[in-house]
Amino acid sequence: MIDSTMERTVVGIAHALFINRLHVLRLTEVVRLGIKPSSEDENMVIPPELDDELKQQAIDYV
Repeated sequence: MIDSTMERTVVGIAHALFINRLHVLRLTEVVRLGIKPSSEDENMVIPPELDDELKQQAIDYV
């Protein structure tokens, strides 16, 4: 059994890996699909069904 400090450290590292991988996957799709910033808020939005798939890929990576 690991102590709470070690558990928080491992969870923090896993979270960082997940966020980093998700960011790379999203950027790849933005470029691949040629997504441009919206005129309203300048955000580049990936279709929700694709974003769900990217989140799952990031989880699988971690």
